[in-house]
Amino acid sequence: AAGYAFEPASGGARAPPPSPADIALRLGAVDGVGAGRPVAGVRKPSGFDRGPARVIDASYLPENVYSAEIMEVAREHGLVYEVDAAAMARMKPGVKHNYVIVENADGSIEMTVGRVTGGNGREMGVKHAALGSGRGVIFSGELVVDPATGRPTLDFNSGTYSLIGRDPRWAPTPENARSLAAHAEAILGTRVEIFDHLEGRPIEAHSREGVGSAPDAGRYAKYLTVAEIHAAHPEPEIGGLYHDWQHTVKVADMAGEFAKARNLRPADAKFVSEVALLHDFDPSRKPGMPARVPATLEALRADFAGTKSLTGEAGRSILKERFGWTETQLHMAEAMIQRTEFPFGAKHPSPAYAEKSPLELYDKMLHDMPPGDRRFVLREGALLSEYADKSSWYATEDFAGAYKVVEGLASEINRAIGKDAMSVRNLGTNGFLKVIGEPASFEHDVALAEKYGVKLKLYNRAEAFAILPEQYGRTFEANLKGFGEFDAAVKAGDGAAFERARAAAEAAGRPAADREGVGAAPEPIRDSESARRLRADQNFARTPDYPNSPVFTENSRKANDYFNRWLNGEEGGVPLRMAMEAMHKLYAGKGEIGKGQGGQYMADGAPSNGRGKVTRDFVHDYFGLTPNADGHVRLPGIPENMSPLFLGTRYFYPDSSIPGMRETYYKALEAHLTNFSELVNKIDALKAKDPNFRANPEYQALLKASLDNVVD
Repeated sequence: AAGYAFEPASGGARAPPPSPADIALRLGAVDGVGAGRPVAGVRKPSGFDRGPARVIDASYLPENVYSAEIMEVAREHGLVYEVDAAAMARMKPGVKHNYVIVENADGSIEMTVGRVTGGNGREMGVKHAALGSGRGVIFSGELVVDPATGRPTLDFNSGTYSLIGRDPRWAPTPENARSLAAHAEAILGTRVEIFDHLEGRPIEAHSREGVGSAPDAGRYAKYLTVAEIHAAHPEPEIGGLYHDWQHTVKVADMAGEFAKARNLRPADAKFVSEVALLHDFDPSRKPGMPARVPATLEALRADFAGTKSLTGEAGRSILKERFGWTETQLHMAEAMIQRTEFPFGAKHPSPAYAEKSPLELYDKMLHDMPPGDRRFVLREGALLSEYADKSSWYATEDFAGAYKVVEGLASEINRAIGKDAMSVRNLGTNGFLKVIGEPASFEHDVALAEKYGVKLKLYNRAEAFAILPEQYGRTFEANLKGFGEFDAAVKAGDGAAFERARAAAEAAGRPAADREGVGAAPEPIRDSESARRLRADQNFARTPDYPNSPVFTENSRKANDYFNRWLNGEEGGVPLRMAMEAMHKLYAGKGEIGKGQGGQYMADGAPSNGRGKVTRDFVHDYFGLTPNADGHVRLPGIPENMSPLFLGTRYFYPDSSIPGMRETYYKALEAHLTNFSELVNKIDALKAKDPNFRANPEYQALLKASLDNVVD
């Protein structure tokens, strides 16, 4: 219908179309999420370009994949449906769905999805062309609900529509990704993540948010307006950029924070931050190219001389009018910015350093300064370069954000050399991060200090991050871990290198209190047939005074599925505690287990605590256990001061601030869990070899031991 021609499948005659019974058998039972339920039209978001509203005749598909009868059965089985926020909340996490977003005649948009089940390898009834069903499709791809976060992830450029013709509106650019995210979020009512199907990597579809001070250019408006800061960092139309305005603002923020943390005089801390704000000021560079130190210094000198201001005006000086700089401060700033050149040393590939290297120029600047200024520049120039300039991205971005930053750096380099030679895979980010703050990074500074007789105190990485806000160092070390894992995964040929690295970074980036005292996860335990049968009919319930809800049931199922994947070694081998925290976030939506202060004793005459009484009665009735006379519930492996108490209708949970309490509970729980898994596997093995297992004394003993373990 759209004018595209397709060659028939090779190999002779087509296979006969399946019967309705065969269709139903092969599609199988599904969750019944949508079953064709109509979805109210959603207004399309304004200000975004969309795909080409392409129509493809689905009849070109093989008869054993597409027909009116197949589509009817697929909808009847809940395999194909229109999705909105309510339907998405019931989608099974981790299961792939094909999707199309269509634009209706009235301007509204809607999303149709088709679940790709394990037994439906041919994607009967759920091919993209079938989902389009003669409508104008503006986006298509694959959708999966992330089991760990519950967040929808959409492939950006998979599927028939996006692969035919390669229209530029389907290209995996940040702009197109933002458009897809805006459309999907309008329909689904929640934040989505966008993934590049062809490259196997995420696409940043939202503004990056650091863990430190947000990159707010407005805070420096007394020096340069937001528009002026943006203009000094021209961005490309396509592809990423490392040395953008966000980098500059982050460097200025971190440099100022580091100066204050070292108790510099307020005027000196202010000056360091001002220099950082200008260290990449290079509005004359081509869009998407890296900032050039020689061009920045030339721009500063021209401004101070009144030849051409930083904002492009003749006869004005922004440095004098807004920054209030003196000529001495200009020379100090020039030297500090020269020190940020990379690589910094006796050689540099840029033609600008054909006569004198960055090191020689820096030495000359130091030589021409008074001793006091020289001492200041030697210290502050080195620290500005090493920490704020080199590490601010990696100290304020999670791994996904840092990965995007490195992609931007690779793009810059490729533009500069005129060919696609560099990528995240060969840029060596792990090696770069490893040496930040190491003695080798300061060898030229130490030599110059000795030459000029200056006693120089330069903070190593541990010392620097120890006095900065805690999240800086934790985030940096997490990214160092992540890029180390990424390099190892790439070397091993792991197709999921990014996901492996992100998991490693997230684990390393958790606060130390969340990681200590917890051993590695147990070895993967074989999933038993009986466990699978039980899970198929599993129900979830809260205590009687907190009745169930559909949301709680679905969230609990997500948590349960996550735990079983973890038990089978499918979640990256994370420790038990991390697995349980991930489960808690799935069923509760936020928070962490065991961070509350616990219950309190009820005052005499006060109403009884319903949950405490229900818990006590349940333990008594189901397990035949009664609390001790002193109220303590003795738990294996748990000291008395960490045990809960049940006194009549009153209860008391131990305060989670007791040193080592959470670690003690997780250690005990991990031991019980491992023991229980081993018992279950022994029971299954015995069942397999003994048809009369119920009469077998060994089975009876194992069953009792497993039930005792459940009680523990």
